[in-house]
Amino acid sequence: MDKTARENVAANAVSAWLKGQFGWDLMPSKWDDGSANRMHDFYLEGGGHRFALEVSTIADGQRVGRDVRWDRRSPDQLIPVANLEGVWLASVSSESEVEDVITAITAHVPTVAALGMTSVDTRTWQNHWFTPPDQRPPLFAPLVELSKAGVSDVSRIEDPSHETLRDFGGTVQVLRGHGHTRPADRNYPVVFVNEQLADPALHAGDVAKLADAAATARHLWLWVEWHEGMPIMRSFDAEGLPTEDIGCATLDGLWLGWGSSTESVAGACWLRGSGWQRFETPLNHRL
Repeated sequence: MDKTARENVAANAVSAWLKGQFGWDLMPSKWDDGSANRMHDFYLEGGGHRFALEVSTIADGQRVGRDVRWDRRSPDQLIPVANLEGVWLASVSSESEVEDVITAITAHVPTVAALGMTSVDTRTWQNHWFTPPDQRPPLFAPLVELSKAGVSDVSRIEDPSHETLRDFGGTVQVLRGHGHTRPADRNYPVVFVNEQLADPALHAGDVAKLADAAATARHLWLWVEWHEGMPIMRSFDAEGLPTEDIGCATLDGLWLGWGSSTESVAGACWLRGSGWQRFETPLNHRL
């Protein structure tokens, strides 16, 4: 969905769910027309209520930028390497930049292959950090450069099929890491969101927009991108709904939307005085 559709889906979801829960027949209307600074996105009005709603997204801008650069430079994440035999795999940190990885792989994987290695952990260069330079093994320098680029291991596929060799011979398939090691925690979503709301570089500006609104209640919807939101969603699924409240005096409602199909949108919401609940409403991207 484009930005307008995502905003409309959020406004319609909030309106529909509040009507189902409380009978409030709220109609969303776009408010931010760009005519002034710090305008929130919508008013939801009806039955004496006038709710202000801002729609935003939880996403790491640096991570998004890296993903865009990868998609532009190497959308299939296959790196052709001159004079390299066989089919190779390389595991790469999610923080790695595409140009750094391509430069390191094309320069140093052929050396790894020429030295007869079919699988290396690049971090083992540390085993020889205190070895005198003239006594270090030939792999030391290539492993240092690969590790600096964020490549953690390199391996050759053993006994590839004829078709695999035909289609992928002489290439390195990059496997970008996107894992999270944070364990599930029932109240982690609250801690995470509170930090986001207080940070001027993140969502404090969204709260400020709502504080300026002439409204009976103020709500913030945050779309949760899958990468940044994985620990949040894991906590909801494994531990259930949080027991703590959002610590932002401006907000009367906080919505985390992460599930969207062709028919519905789902997530979890916090309402002042009611706590946390899960929600699911029909998907509607039209006002």
